[in-house]
Order: sequence, then structure tokens, then C-alpha cells
Amino acid sequence: MIYITGDTHTPIDIHKLKNQFFNPPGATKNNTYLIICGDFGAVWNYKGEDKEEKYWLDWLENKPYTVLFVDGNHECHPRLNAFPVEEWNGGKIHRIRPSVIHLMRGQIYTINGKKIFTMGGASSHDKEARTDRKTWWEEAQTKVIVCLKECVRVRRKQENVRQERRLLMTQVQRQWIAEWRHKKEIVRLMTYLLK
Repeated sequence: MIYITGDTHTPIDIHKLKNQFFNPPGATKNNTYLIICGDFGAVWNYKGEDKEEKYWLDWLENKPYTVLFVDGNHECHPRLNAFPVEEWNGGKIHRIRPSVIHLMRGQIYTINGKKIFTMGGASSHDKEARTDRKTWWEEAQTKVIVCLKECVRVRRKQENVRQERRLLMTQVQRQWIAEWRHKKEIVRLMTYLLK
């Protein structure tokens, strides 16, 4: 089973994953996935993993399901990018814990027989209130064209993708408006991906 949510902003909204609110029946690490679509927030402190992050990451690791997340604008991107890159289910990941996994941008994964396309990042609406390289990172900004081209490159390597269903995941973002001048190319790439 695949469940999708977003914006856990750890520790602010992570409580919505407590057992009384989210407790999928029969969940196992191998067949049940929770995908957090941006603003996971548990890899946040630019200095490194602190006690609070450790607590929440270990808490998630102890859940009966696997936690997957796509980065948003509330992640410490230099820390995420410092994790080793691994191949997992057809795409690249950063493994934060054995069962807490960052799904990298522009990848297509096969999860429970479904194709999942990831495109993380977002423009920061609160950039002015944040501190560069401490609470705001340029890497959070999404380049839609670059992400889609990477996804097309990955998809061309895969076989039998036309017969399989796929889900699109993204965090709604203002960046798209700025990049809308590339509308024809975006539509062409999205059409190719959804064939």
C-alpha cells in the first residue's frame, strides 16, 4: 500500500503520523510506504543531526512502514546531498535511516508495481525571514525543465513503462509561473512521461 501526505515540518506537524491518527493495518517495511511530498523537515539543522532530529528520525525508523520523502524548501539541502547516493527501485536515493529514504529529484521509482515520478523543491515564500545557508538554501529552488529532462533520460532507460500506471508527485510552487515561458517544452516532456 502507498500512502501520500506532505508538509510534516518536523517537529511541527510530524504528530499527524502518531498511531492514533495514522496506523495502516497490516503494514510492513516491505509492502507499506508513506510518501511525504515536500517539507519533511527532519533533516534541517545545518550543523548536523541534533537530539531532536535524532529522536524524530529514530521514531520514524521504528514505524511499521517505510517513510519516503521528496525534498521541499524546508530541508537542509547541503546535508541531504552529503548522504551517499544509492540506487533503489529504479531511481537514486539518499538513505537517512534504513527505512527513512529521500527520493531524489527527477527520478522514476517502481513502488508496489506503480511508477512514481519525483520532482522536489519549491520557492520559499518566507525567504526574507530566513538566513542564507542556515535556514534557507538556493538548492531548494526547483528548475522544472532540468528536472523533467532528467526524468525523461531515466525513463528512456526503463523497459515496459508504457503499460504501467504512474503517479506524479510534486509540491505546488510559484517557480512554475516563472518558468512558464517554457510551457511548450514542459507540456512535451510531461506528455512523453505520461504515455
